Amino acid sequence: MAAISLTVNEQEVLSSASDDPNLAGITTIEELHSRLSELSIELVKKDGAASAYKKIDFKGTNPNPKFVPNAFKASKGVDGHPIASYYRYAVQDEAMVAKAVGTKTACFSGPRSSITGQDGSGPAAPAPSSARPASGRFGAARKGVKELIESARAGDPAVTELDFTGQATFQMHSEAKMMELTEALKGASPSPIKTLILKNCGIMDAGAAVLGDFLATNPSIQVLDLTENGSIKEKGGVALAKVTLLSVTAPTALGATRRAKGGGVLYLGTTCYSRDAYEARSASKPCALGAHVLVTRVSEPQSHLRGWSVLLFFSSLNRRQGLASNTALVEVNLMGLTGGVAIRSEAICAAFIDCFQTNVSLKKPIWRLDHPLAHTLARLVTRNTSIARCAAKGEPFEHLLPDDLKNTGIVVHGALASGGFGGLSSAAAT
Repeated sequence: MAAISLTVNEQEVLSSASDDPNLAGITTIEELHSRLSELSIELVKKDGAASAYKKIDFKGTNPNPKFVPNAFKASKGVDGHPIASYYRYAVQDEAMVAKAVGTKTACFSGPRSSITGQDGSGPAAPAPSSARPASGRFGAARKGVKELIESARAGDPAVTELDFTGQATFQMHSEAKMMELTEALKGASPSPIKTLILKNCGIMDAGAAVLGDFLATNPSIQVLDLTENGSIKEKGGVALAKVTLLSVTAPTALGATRRAKGGGVLYLGTTCYSRDAYEARSASKPCALGAHVLVTRVSEPQSHLRGWSVLLFFSSLNRRQGLASNTALVEVNLMGLTGGVAIRSEAICAAFIDCFQTNVSLKKPIWRLDHPLAHTLARLVTRNTSIARCAAKGEPFEHLLPDDLKNTGIVVHGALASGGFGGLSSAAAT
């Protein structure tokens, strides 16, 4: 009896298959099923008796050409389907199989001969394509990654939201797709996109860095959803703020020094130099990528860390990047960042604290923090919320700004710091 094919986004699956040289030229799901079956038969013959592959009955009901494990459940793919629903060819890493074996959803009951087209008997006829509509919200057809990126490039004023939630093509090539997406958004000037949803897109540190670079100058996106991207670790989280903090030994000119306890990173709001002295010193001691060194003293009353600490960051006075220089984003959802229930990274917390020294538009970061610096971040978010409230009423908010931004004529949410409206808005009032 032929196995019933799963409901899949055909356009997305075919787009993913086009990236595989062994699947080049395939234009229909039926052809993809057939080719995957042929390739799987050859692999099944080569699998050793002790191989982990022998412990799973690969049914071949899922034509997705590449299995990418779910970050929270190794026996399922990022598309929500169990590993056993894939073809053997789609699961190239035996370590993934070994990790999935033993869970209830990893294996199907039944003899090995029940594998669709993978026991040498030839592929079973898949269900007609009309019976497998592209999945989407409420069952409606859903655009694939390529279509969404093209719509972003077209700059259609009627399209104000891009939703890539759970797109397998994005998950499998997250850095490349992130680069394509950001380039497309840059090409549409001005871009009408106000909401960008990248939920469960398999984004990793490299992709987060690309996104951070893009956000530095993007004037349109107001809402960003990055939930369920557990592969964004500390480097990626810091890259979003674009304030890469490193705890290193202070310059010898400051005398005997030592690293901060545990090699951690600490944010302190006061530098040892005035702005002029700082710029002069930075010019004489340039760092990689245009970064500069800030020296701050860590005293017992200020922190549990002791000694001297140096904060090295890439958002210098003349080169702000990431959210540190973004003026449009109002809300960002970071739930699930780093793969844990809560963000515990001191580097990420410190990076966002420094980010808020110049970003006065971001008023709704959605996250769960488990670190002493969470209190400082909460105060900074409250400050930005107060600024937005004043801006909406056209009231003065100069007194709420960070010291470095006071008396600079800054415009936030379309309102002047001195009161009233005018100039270019740093974010749309909400």
